[in-house]
Amino acid sequence: MMTASAASRNLRHGVLVPSLAAAMAFAVLVSLGLWQLDRKAWKEGLIATLEQRLSAAPVALPPTGEWPRLTAAQDEFLRVALTAEFLNDREALVYTGGSTLREATGGPGYWVFTPARVAIGALVMVNRGFVPDDKKDPAVRPDGLVAGPINMESGSPHKCL
Repeated sequence: MMTASAASRNLRHGVLVPSLAAAMAFAVLVSLGLWQLDRKAWKEGLIATLEQRLSAAPVALPPTGEWPRLTAAQDEFLRVALTAEFLNDREALVYTGGSTLREATGGPGYWVFTPARVAIGALVMVNRGFVPDDKKDPAVRPDGLVAGPINMESGSPHKCL
């Protein structure tokens, strides 16, 4: 026969492990909730920065000597204006399966990146946009092979089609 104190001890031991597990699970869930709130604040800040910088008028591309001093906090998503000449023979293609969010990129194709020599002598990469799979070869999109210096603004289309 078990005494009352032994029964009480067994009951406490039987409740202790599940209680500790529940407390640990609660702590994990609270920390995940706080992390989500921090993440939400970060995303809202990022969206505000994007909206502000992408709606601003473009500024002149800084001289190359200033490029090492550019920072993400001050210069990321900054719109710039520049004069450049595409190096069409050096374009790079990045394959994508397409996107269901945009009709223009709905099927398989390529993002076309073309280096451009800016008036100050440096090279910059320009995302020329999406081309469908059947327009991978530059020969089938001659209108996109722009020759000579052109004025560009970041955020404006420089299509390959």
